[in-house]
Amino acid sequence: MGAPGWLPDREAAVAIAAARTPDDRAAVEQIFGMLFKAAADGENGVQGILPLESIAGSGVPISLVWGTEDPVTPFAQGESAPPGFALTALPGRGHMLMMEAEDACECAILASIEQVDDA
Repeated sequence: MGAPGWLPDREAAVAIAAARTPDDRAAVEQIFGMLFKAAADGENGVQGILPLESIAGSGVPISLVWGTEDPVTPFAQGESAPPGFALTALPGRGHMLMMEAEDACECAILASIEQVDDA
């Protein structure tokens, strides 16, 4: 799920392997159930749509941190986010940002916290 050519370091690979317990898989399936329409809808595997306009209207600052080479959720989807969403693009990174670009993610999170504190 990372950018082309990216491989997790040994520590990340061990953490990923450790998270493959039945309980962890059930948690991921629950999250996927919220993001993807149920097979009963006749659209098995189609990504659901988040109510972005409603989220933007909440008044809560929202930051998106997105890898430009994300093979799971294309970066172009982030570019069309409604006003009120702050998009931080991470060039050359994929879907696994916390592992691919730990420092950049930390900076983006701290900037978001600072923005909320200033509000």
